[in-house]
Amino acid sequence: MRFFLLLTLLTLAACGTDTAPASDPPISSSSEAAEADGSAEEMEENMSTEVMAEPAMADPEVLGEGTFAGASGHDVEGRALLYRLDDGSHVVRLEGLDSDNGPDLRVWLVTDLDDKTNGPIDLGTLKSTRGDQNYTVPADADVSNAAGVSVWCRAFSVEFGTATL
Repeated sequence: MRFFLLLTLLTLAACGTDTAPASDPPISSSSEAAEADGSAEEMEENMSTEVMAEPAMADPEVLGEGTFAGASGHDVEGRALLYRLDDGSHVVRLEGLDSDNGPDLRVWLVTDLDDKTNGPIDLGTLKSTRGDQNYTVPADADVSNAAGVSVWCRAFSVEFGTATL
């Protein structure tokens, strides 16, 4: 059992998400928030280690906002905001994010705060464990029942933290 625990800890340490701050500029259109698809290895190799700053969004409507609380023994801080942009598209913005590192961390828009695995909208790989970041919500996604934003470890099916909207 100790060997398995040690092996798990070594695996987590070896394949974690970048811990350097990120800061995407606030966005003014859905095309600016789109992120490229790719393999986990490609994303990990290309993940920025610098703090990124995003420009402000042009007159977006805030549909919900909340503060992150850690879960499952993990620390996650910062805010999540759900915006409707002027063109009708939706974006989730993470501000001041500071999260524990882990493998295959994802950003989920969830409708069920008690069961986050019940129909989440996967917004993609967490860009960085620190900083400001934008995530485009798929055009066909129904955000009317959005209850929160979750940082989810897909590799181990573990929630790192949630911001209730």
